[in-house]
Amino acid sequence: MHVNQGYYAYLPYKNSVSSSDEQFSGHYIFRPNYEYVEEVSTYEFDIKVFKGPIVHEVQVKINEWSSQIIRIYYNTDYIEFDWLIGDIPLSENGKEVISRFEIEDLKGNAAVFTDSNGREMISRKKAANSPVAATFYPVTSKITITDDENQYSVLTDRPQGGSWNEKMQSIELMIHRRITSSDEKGLLEALNENAFGKGLVVRGSHYLVIGKVGRQNSVERLLARQKYLQPCLFFSPLEDVSFLEWRDIFKMEYSGLKAALPNNVNLLTVEPLDKGTVLIRLEHVFEKNEDKKLSQPVTVNLNHLFSPFNITLLEEMTLGANLPLSELHRMDWKYYVGSQRPNTYSFDITYENSKHKNKIKLYPMQIRTFIIKVNDNFFLQNLFL
Repeated sequence: MHVNQGYYAYLPYKNSVSSSDEQFSGHYIFRPNYEYVEEVSTYEFDIKVFKGPIVHEVQVKINEWSSQIIRIYYNTDYIEFDWLIGDIPLSENGKEVISRFEIEDLKGNAAVFTDSNGREMISRKKAANSPVAATFYPVTSKITITDDENQYSVLTDRPQGGSWNEKMQSIELMIHRRITSSDEKGLLEALNENAFGKGLVVRGSHYLVIGKVGRQNSVERLLARQKYLQPCLFFSPLEDVSFLEWRDIFKMEYSGLKAALPNNVNLLTVEPLDKGTVLIRLEHVFEKNEDKKLSQPVTVNLNHLFSPFNITLLEEMTLGANLPLSELHRMDWKYYVGSQRPNTYSFDITYENSKHKNKIKLYPMQIRTFIIKVNDNFFLQNLFL
């Protein structure tokens, strides 16, 4: 499978003849001067290649204001593009810079999907003869192109605008913009932020995942969790003590969980509410039919989950935790299955709390919220408060 990656720029709309009905690009409006883009590179790349047992790395200086590092890690299923853009020159009214992934060998009709708030994937269709600005959609964490055989996905490290350029058969992601005009949609100033006397410099990462249709979803979901839920690193100076002495004095490792959660479950919230009371949320991170194994319902035993305390009482709440789920009275909704007559759907609020106390079952994409009473106030007061 062949993919070409590069950086390009749309030129913001500019007209030498001023009129009252002109619409410029700005904070809220994207309006390029042309449907095509100009290449950012000057065709004089400064390239350095490093190969090691853990990672292969290519460092590329594209021009005076853009560069990137491409990494392939040993025994992983993705390619990392670590980019640096800025300070963008202000010639020709500025630039709106994209990263483009051109796919050379699409087989059959392409289908385009973007994620909805990092969760379910939504099919995106381009209207005929629509302007380029109308083809950009919000990408919270992933944009995917599939054909009859293969799946191409780019994961982002932050929300961005993403598009499928049908003519170029490419994924486009908007990564930086600097414009000298204002769109006059609320902020009466140009999109021209500066720091230290120069235009803003932006750094970020894209992760390219390629494979066969139906086999990549679990790889992408797990990679997204790995990248978006990275641990925070803290460092302390060793003053007048050696590392071995420091290790003997202080506790070097702590985990609030007794065991790892299943790969398709995420502990979304752990928040103290009062002494001895904690709010928790658990989510199933896979869609229905997204993966043969990981899209199945999963049961989590809360009694065997947390290491610092034991649960004495469990009450399920609505998603916002402002109402017990048992007091939520919803209408029964009618829905069709194919051509069959309407069925009645009622929200399932049950959980296993009789024979299997505090075992909860999660279905694909489900988030469940609980308030728990615990038996260790000392832990809550010292760790949380």
